[in-house]
Amino acid sequence: MPTTDIIILKKKTNMLKQFIALLTLISFSTAKAQTFVYKNALFFNGESVVFTKDYKPHFLLDNITGRFTPSTLELDSAEVIFKNRYNFDLQGSKELYVEPVKNVTKEYKNYRRQYIGWFNNEGQKVIFIQMLNFKNKKLAKKRFEGWEKEFEVGQGGWYESNRFIFEVNLVTKKLSK
Repeated sequence: MPTTDIIILKKKTNMLKQFIALLTLISFSTAKAQTFVYKNALFFNGESVVFTKDYKPHFLLDNITGRFTPSTLELDSAEVIFKNRYNFDLQGSKELYVEPVKNVTKEYKNYRRQYIGWFNNEGQKVIFIQMLNFKNKKLAKKRFEGWEKEFEVGQGGWYESNRFIFEVNLVTKKLSK
């Protein structure tokens, strides 16, 4: 092979490597993040995680027709509804009953949240809020390892008393468990 052909082949190989590197960089930079951080010191300490509509939970949600990524305004609204409706909407049946609390914000101040948004059968926006108790940070970090990237699932006594799930309907402004 003549020297000029080898030089041309090396240039093409380098160009191909650069092209592949560029494509890889573009694909990583355009991949949608499946979570983002939400903070609201009025309602809780620390940070919480919002799962985008692209996130695929490892469980099935009943009565959903689609998913959406909650905006900060919708998350703020969900927190206000949670605070204002907690002692009213969860008192009707034995299944949903929770003990009334004097100050809902104070009661759940050390709970970090995981949020998932979806549309119910009526096309209404619903935000699924999972509360994770981080009062004992050392134990919570161990038990809820990876909570920032995956929706936390667990069973047993400790999880049952340190993890609570609520649904907030943004249209009806109702809270359910």
